Parts: sequence; C-alpha cells; structure tokens
Amino acid sequence: MMNGIPVLARGSLPEICGARVADASPLVFHIPKQHTPETRVLVSETEAQPWVDAIIELYDAPDHYQTVSHDMLARAGRWKTETLLDQYEQVFGVKHFET
Repeated sequence: MMNGIPVLARGSLPEICGARVADASPLVFHIPKQHTPETRVLVSETEAQPWVDAIIELYDAPDHYQTVSHDMLARAGRWKTETLLDQYEQVFGVKHFET
C-alpha cells in the first residue's frame, strides 16, 4: 500500500484498505469460517473467484489500477508515523515524541 500497489485484503483489514476503493470493485473479501490454519481446507473455485476477478480487473484495466493505486497511497498515508503521532498527542494530550 505504501508503494501504491493495490492490496486485496481479508478479515480485519477493511479499516485499513477500505471496503471499497474509489467506487470500484470491492477489494476486501470474506473468508468462509471453514477455512482456518487448523482446518487446512482448500478454497473452492467459487470461493476463490471474487479474488481472481479482482486481480484480472486490476491487470486488464490500467485506469482502474491507477485509481486503486492512488487510493491506496492516500489510505497508507493515514498510517504514517507523523499522522499517528499527531492523533496520539491530540487524544492523550501528551507530547512525548519528536519525529
């Protein structure tokens, strides 16, 4: 993300990647409950298809890729140290760190 490379995410990452990117196709996917490191159940073709479709769309549509890339860069900026420090200082009223 920090390099503007689109990220296909799962689970708890929507708050970082966003559930939708610039009104494009969703890039955050649900992983069915039966798929865990413990179960080691392979995903079916049907379950994998949304991921495949998103990758193909990014590959085949340069304009879409650029839109998603710019959005990823903007979202990644929210997680820069300077941004987080400012927010921390505002919330806690403490200025401990110099950047």
